[in-house]
Amino acid sequence: MGQPLYNSVQVPDFLIARINGLPVKEVIKDHKWLEDKFTEIVQKRGGVLIKKWGRSSAASTAMSIVDAIRSLVTPTSEGDWFSSGV
Repeated sequence: MGQPLYNSVQVPDFLIARINGLPVKEVIKDHKWLEDKFTEIVQKRGGVLIKKWGRSSAASTAMSIVDAIRSLVTPTSEGDWFSSGV
């Protein structure tokens, strides 16, 4: 069996990522924070979602899709609004 197409550990890629067209490390000068604290935050974000919402990010995405479709097919209440874009 071949190598997986992605790394199973979520780690931000500072070599590819850009902010307003500039490499991240040119915009955020605190490289130690990026490599240590920010990386830790990214790696733990799945657990944070589960703790906050009681479900994984995949389940949260699925619920968002269900909510959007429900809003598309159900009339919006008076004084409320719904917006969607492609």
